[in-house]
This record gives sequence, structure tokens and C-alpha cells, in this order.
Amino acid sequence: MKLSTREDIEAPIATVWAAITNATEFERMAKRKGIDLARAAEPTELGLGSCWTASFEFHSLQRNLETRVTRFEGPSHLHLLSRTGGIDGTVSAELIALSPKTTRLMLAVDLKPTSLSGRVMIQTLRLAKTSLTKRFKGRVHRFAKDIAKRAT
Repeated sequence: MKLSTREDIEAPIATVWAAITNATEFERMAKRKGIDLARAAEPTELGLGSCWTASFEFHSLQRNLETRVTRFEGPSHLHLLSRTGGIDGTVSAELIALSPKTTRLMLAVDLKPTSLSGRVMIQTLRLAKTSLTKRFKGRVHRFAKDIAKRAT
């Protein structure tokens, strides 16, 4: 199952890159939502091979998730690979400078089942794909607006 969107942000590419690679801020947001998150190593900055483990409750079951940076080519490409019980997910962010002060963010999330239980979960998500897509695009849009607001 794939979710994707693109947003044009009124900010330079360096500013947008700094925002999407600000691991500390994303860690804070996850902890505010009740996710137990731990960085596997303590690098001072996000980079290739950075890894996190997370534990959270989803549909009344405790889930464990491992996420690793698999591609880090600043300021244009960031790819993450996540694994949880029965599902592998990839997150791909690509930045394109449309002008010195405008950047296009293309973000895609792709979930693939690796087991029967993963297939059942993905099928359940597919039934709600319209609402998931709407929520995904809304959150990315708000994130883009926040970046633009900070850039001015």
C-alpha cells in the first residue's frame, strides 16, 4: 500500500532539508504521542545508518518498530526503512529546488506485508485508504506550512 503527496514550500531547499532531517524534533513529537522511542546509537546528527527502536500500542496490541536511514543525500534525498511484526515500510522524501526560495517536497510511504498477519493488517488499512490518504496529505501540508512560516 502506498501513500504519496507533494507540497511546494515557500522556503529555500536548505531550510526544508534542515527541517526534515531534524531527528530531535521528530523524537519529541513521537514521545508526546506516547511512543517509547530510543535511538540505537548516539550520533550527534542524522545520517546514513542512524537507527531507532520504538514501542507503541496499535489496535490494543503492543508493537515494536525498528527504523533505519538507508539513503541520506543532502539536500535532496532521504529514505527510511521500518520493520514491525509482519510489515516492512519505506519512507522516501525528495526535495527539488523550484527557485531559490521555493522547494518541492515529495513524500511517499510504502507498506509491504511480510507475513500473513501483515497481509491482514495491510488489507484493513486498504479499506480505510481514502481517509488515511486525506489525513496523510493534511499532516504533510501542515508540516510544509510550519516550515514556510519558520523561514519567513
